[in-house]
Amino acid sequence: MTTRTLKLHQVIVPEHIHRITINETAIKDLAASIEQHGLINPITVIDNGDDTYTLRAGHCRLLAHQHLNRSHIEAQIRQGSVRDTEGITFAENLHRTALSPMEEAYAIKHEHEENLVPVDTIARVLHRSEDWVMQRLALTKMPPDLCELVHNAELPIGSAIALATVSDDSHRAYLTRYAIDGGAAVQVIREWVRQWQLADELGIGSAAARPEMPAPGEAITVTMPCGFCGNPHPYHLLRIVRLCGNCATAVEGDAHPPEAVVV
Repeated sequence: MTTRTLKLHQVIVPEHIHRITINETAIKDLAASIEQHGLINPITVIDNGDDTYTLRAGHCRLLAHQHLNRSHIEAQIRQGSVRDTEGITFAENLHRTALSPMEEAYAIKHEHEENLVPVDTIARVLHRSEDWVMQRLALTKMPPDLCELVHNAELPIGSAIALATVSDDSHRAYLTRYAIDGGAAVQVIREWVRQWQLADELGIGSAAARPEMPAPGEAITVTMPCGFCGNPHPYHLLRIVRLCGNCATAVEGDAHPPEAVVV
């Protein structure tokens, strides 16, 4: 690997990059740092053999140079094809860059589905568990509205994954708004999703119980469905009861008559 000064127009940015959105403020801050201290870590590129180079790592550093109207940038040049070195971009970005959960998810999906890298290998490279990798892959299968909310840190990952199981768009949108505006915890959202699932199994998903949305200006009281009657109650008033397996099965068998899951 050699280090060389390249002209910016020689550097080609691949179509697939790991960022969904570019933080303009962060680019300006990076540009200011480069202007003051210089480029500490050169970008990484692959020599295409035709006086052009494909970017493998350092997209933000390249954008910062463009912001500064620089004409050249320091680059480490690696040998090998773009395909062979895609792992460089994947590993560096997920280790060193503050990606959103959705950006991580799409990068992992690309590595798993396009480059055919097994889940266990991805987990080992990222020093994560296989369950964590599978969770990120699950994020990519969510409806677009939930993906955007997770990307913008407006909705917790656990709540989004639970909400994604609600196939009724209207009901899912209602619960999503309740989760965001009400600040409902993940376990609360999971219980409301469970109420919809019970109703959906009975063929009455559109009539499933849902938490009451407060009037404009009214304080929000987070409610959660009772595990026995299915009716909403203030979350802090519900009790936790420890049951053995036999008793839990008996209670669950009688817990949700059809009328308990309809409004």
